[in-house]
Amino acid sequence: MAAAPEHGATATRQPLDLWTFLVEVYKLPEVAPACLRLQEAFQLDVVLFLAVLYAAGRGRHVDAEAIAALEAGAVQWRDEVVRPLRLVRSRMKAHPWMARPDAPPFREAVKALELRAERIEAVALEEALADLPESDAARMNLAGTIEPAGLLVLDHAAGPGASIARRADVSRIAQAAATLLREPGGPA
Repeated sequence: MAAAPEHGATATRQPLDLWTFLVEVYKLPEVAPACLRLQEAFQLDVVLFLAVLYAAGRGRHVDAEAIAALEAGAVQWRDEVVRPLRLVRSRMKAHPWMARPDAPPFREAVKALELRAERIEAVALEEALADLPESDAARMNLAGTIEPAGLLVLDHAAGPGASIARRADVSRIAQAAATLLREPGGPA
């Protein structure tokens, strides 16, 4: 996920929509590096991963079948739009022409496009999350459902056993998500 611009704090917090959750959780300590490690090691779709944590934290039933359906809805956009923009932005970083005065603003424009593409994905995923059934067990044990949902996403993306190798990263991100979702004004 591309780093989002910081948002100003408001006096009264409203329930978080998915995009706001993604931006806010990504800014929490140690979350961005953990997400990037998962993205680089396993080609994990961080937007999808965080969307699933959000759904679990909102009391939605998330299982392997739901993750596969969410993935099927996002894969074409991610592979044909988000990843190519990320690749261009990444390659530009080390390009010798970045020393030209007009190149860094262009790279920032590509980064802004990547972020907009991720936001479009998030909006589509949020619509799909609304169709997931509610889970009373998830609502009663918020922290206990977020991490297992994250492990399911990682296993789906990278194959069984991948979550064992990166459980610490998933746990760190899940704890941050749970903390954010428990705050007043967090998702209801």
